[in-house]
Amino acid sequence: MADTSVYVIAGINFVLTTTSIIYLLKHPREPQSMISWSLVFIFLPVLGPILFFMMGEEKLRRLRLRRRLRRNTPANNAAPNVSQPDPEPSFEIPDFLYGFIQMATRLSLRRATDGNQVTIYHTGKDSFLALLDAVSQAKSHVHLEYYIFHADETGHQLGNVLIYKAKQGIECRLLVDFIGCWGRKRWIFLEKLRKAGVEIGYFLPVVPWKGRVRMNFRNHRKIAVIDGSIGFTGSQNIGDEYVGLSKEFSIWHDTHLKIIGPAVADLQETFINDWLYATKRLLRKSVYYPQLTTQGTQVVHIVPSGPDTNTKILHHLLFAVISAARRSVHIATPYFVPDNTMLLALEAAAYRGVEVVILVPSELDMPLTLWAGRSYYRDLLLSGVDIYEYQAGMMHSKVVIVDDAWGMVGSANMDVRSFRLNFETSVFLYNQELAKQLEDNFQSMLVDAKQVELADTFHSFGISLREGFARLISPIL
Repeated sequence: MADTSVYVIAGINFVLTTTSIIYLLKHPREPQSMISWSLVFIFLPVLGPILFFMMGEEKLRRLRLRRRLRRNTPANNAAPNVSQPDPEPSFEIPDFLYGFIQMATRLSLRRATDGNQVTIYHTGKDSFLALLDAVSQAKSHVHLEYYIFHADETGHQLGNVLIYKAKQGIECRLLVDFIGCWGRKRWIFLEKLRKAGVEIGYFLPVVPWKGRVRMNFRNHRKIAVIDGSIGFTGSQNIGDEYVGLSKEFSIWHDTHLKIIGPAVADLQETFINDWLYATKRLLRKSVYYPQLTTQGTQVVHIVPSGPDTNTKILHHLLFAVISAARRSVHIATPYFVPDNTMLLALEAAAYRGVEVVILVPSELDMPLTLWAGRSYYRDLLLSGVDIYEYQAGMMHSKVVIVDDAWGMVGSANMDVRSFRLNFETSVFLYNQELAKQLEDNFQSMLVDAKQVELADTFHSFGISLREGFARLISPIL
């Protein structure tokens, strides 16, 4: 009987592995990723192929569903046209960014908007208080979209405001990622909000008995839109740790933006598209798109990216702007696992004499990712890149600053998952004043960081093996 079971399991493994390899060859991706998955098939019989079909796909086809739902929607529910600036920028930008802004427009199908007022927050507490204030003053609707929304003190504080506004008749919607908000405690909390009148949406729920087994394609965006005229986005989720109340990290750095002006329409459109996909409900009242007038002088470019596009938007844009840099490229990211293309771009910039500085945390909640990132240190240092590890707490900001003239703030990390598998939102800032604010904060964090020296990359056999293994499987982390 035991021998029969072994043969059955071996047969199942052969069928699953063969099917997985055929699919992998038919849908090729980077050789390193293909090799990593092949090793998983070998060392994890049966389980490896199952993990592949749960996590191995790199594209999500949702555009057809979006078009079908819009086509079947009554005409009187259609969205008003969101005003866009002329194709040729009417604002001044540095010469080296002109080609970049054209590229960003073509890839994202969204144009940069002038006339915005942008506030940069470097502490989670200040950003959260500003969000609470805006939500509490909502007159029409509140749209929130987060990867993580904890059922802790901070989550309940915002949740109570949402309940209060919902009872006032304000439309309140909260879209959360199913995996990011995994857990019975959070589900109970979100159900409480739903019963109080807050509409809840779950992005790509994993429900095996309904055939929904995909673990990838997570919605990593952090977006808040109040009354269609005030927007928040950046790297901050909702939870105690993000406002400095974590027992593990008393200091937690995030970079978040408050935007008032024409760019808010793009944040609203991003939320509405995601809400449509997650809930199959289309939001097309004119109140969601008020006439947005000039509120400031900042030029803002909202660029959503994700696996539902045929182009790796963020990957292309970061490669382009790093390649165009003349003086400096400063990057702050909690998860740093570059692919070969991004690695070459950073090294080439350093070889050209550009000051390339990378700031990462010294501790992470995902040790494999930290080890994988450290495996790249030696090659980067040899090319002239400076690397710092932040020591004073958790550095969760996702920021890129180029030549003190261009800045990026958003939800995306400098890793393969953000480039290819997650839904992200990035904000490009074409303004020297804002770039200087980002640079000043970057320099202040370097004060509490330890510079990595070349000697630090020579490890014992065990640590080298650990980092090498983490790097090998990084394409599937």
